Amino acid sequence: MSTQFDIQSVFEFSDIPKSTKEHLVRVYGTLTMLTSACVLGAFLSVAYQIGNVGCSLLGVLCLLYIAFSDRKSPGRLVATGLFGVLEGLSIGPLVGIALEVDPQIIITALMGALGIFVSFSLAAFYSDRRSSFYLGGLLNTGIWVLLLMSILSFFGVKGEFVFNVQLYLGLAIFMGYVMFDTQMMIEKANRGQKDYVLDAINLFIDLVQIFVRILIILLKESSKKKSKD
Repeated sequence: MSTQFDIQSVFEFSDIPKSTKEHLVRVYGTLTMLTSACVLGAFLSVAYQIGNVGCSLLGVLCLLYIAFSDRKSPGRLVATGLFGVLEGLSIGPLVGIALEVDPQIIITALMGALGIFVSFSLAAFYSDRRSSFYLGGLLNTGIWVLLLMSILSFFGVKGEFVFNVQLYLGLAIFMGYVMFDTQMMIEKANRGQKDYVLDAINLFIDLVQIFVRILIILLKESSKKKSKD
């Protein structure tokens, strides 16, 4: 019996049609562009002290334009890149805090987020596609729970317990969304629904949310260690 391990076999995905594979190449290419734009936005935020809630609102406008514009419109890719930059500007202040505490935290959070993203993406490729329907319902319920807790926090129901639930539950939810969005992307592509821009944006949002939550967790742990010292 052969014990040799062929890494190419892990990424072969022979059950996926060629047209869907071509769609996936476009999706992950766009995801790479979005991530690069986000890094640029975070750099600009830290270097020039720019970025606030307004960036998030502008990002929403970009998403609305992308969702309702013609798929062949050149403006869609421009809006997609701008959305990535705005997302980076939005998380820039948090990145700046991490840089002041310990720059290594950012690298750890980034590697952790990428590791989770790749692992759950591969799990989505190899798992039963029908499981996505059950997973989607569970994740949507979790989002509503987070929304409810945010509303309660707005009206004064705060505390470390509520914050930790929002933090860790949110992390678990967006980890699940990586798997769900990947499965749905493949299923839609197999049925001829191939919007690589929106598919890439869905995955990008998952990745950013995972990174932000891991970064906050690491900052909390670093703060605890310093307080003990």
